[in-house]
Amino acid sequence: MMNELRSLMVRCGLWLARLGGWHPVPLVSDDLMASARMFVAHVQEQFEEQSGEFKRSQCLRALLNRHPGATERDAALAIELAVRGMG
Repeated sequence: MMNELRSLMVRCGLWLARLGGWHPVPLVSDDLMASARMFVAHVQEQFEEQSGEFKRSQCLRALLNRHPGATERDAALAIELAVRGMG
């Protein structure tokens, strides 16, 4: 009951914010996210038998090589969003 009420209040607050002109800001840039999706798909296909940490490090290295101006934090977030299918 309490979670449902909280969820309703959050949705109502977001609706009011959008009415006021607020727009959500993307967490990472579109080009970084596109690269992360590509690298995650490639690494998952290429290294099926390896651990998740190995795959993550391969993706992180590749992303930072392709986008040298990106922070490690942004690249790691882009990888996580790509893995979860949210980006």
